[in-house]
Amino acid sequence: MKKFVSIPIIATLIAAVIIIFLVFQWLDPSDEKSIFSEEAAINSVMKLYGGEVLASNIESDQFIIELERDSGIYEVILNTNTNEIVSIKQMELLEKEDQQANNTPTQQETNEENEPTILTKNAVEKIVKGMSNGKIKSIIFKQNNNTPYYLIIVLEKDGVSKFTIDAITGNIIDQFTERDKPSKIITEKQAANIALNYINGEIDDIDLEKDNNKSYYLVELETLDEREVIIQIHALTGEILSVTWDDD
Repeated sequence: MKKFVSIPIIATLIAAVIIIFLVFQWLDPSDEKSIFSEEAAINSVMKLYGGEVLASNIESDQFIIELERDSGIYEVILNTNTNEIVSIKQMELLEKEDQQANNTPTQQETNEENEPTILTKNAVEKIVKGMSNGKIKSIIFKQNNNTPYYLIIVLEKDGVSKFTIDAITGNIIDQFTERDKPSKIITEKQAANIALNYINGEIDDIDLEKDNNKSYYLVELETLDEREVIIQIHALTGEILSVTWDDD
């Protein structure tokens, strides 16, 4: 007599085998395939953040992408099934960006903010033209003991002027004009006119003298109130050097 296994037992064994197979499939992620590719994940990160991808790999159900930007190096994690960003964190922070992130200006920026504005050469030129009709030969920027200034050379009709101007305030620090020296000695008539323009009277005598390589005129003059005076006049420049009264 033949023995038959009952149908319910066979069905139970088949169901058990199927369940065991499904459990092993669920526990073994090696057979799972990501819905999105690694390339798609990288493209998503680049589109959002820009920069340069240094490395990328897959761990479990996550894409891990190492991204370099101007501000530093970041680790971006995306879900392999949804391609959504799970997290992003900065791995390395650049010093400059660190200061900007904290709204703290760099030392250079702080110094630039504290530094006063230096006048331009055009601004200095306008200042000089307001004081001289000469031709500007040169404008030189200098600094002495942390004090900036401009040295300006101006060619005048009768000499050379030098202006020293504060490069911040525009104030005149120093001004000097060196007049050209006449190459010819003035005449006796010119010396007489200089003396009479200085003191009204009548010329008695004019002598040209020379002392220590300096030439000068001695002009003797009698005033309208009959006083006598001797006027010493530089023979080259016409400058009055001295006035001596004779009270005897």
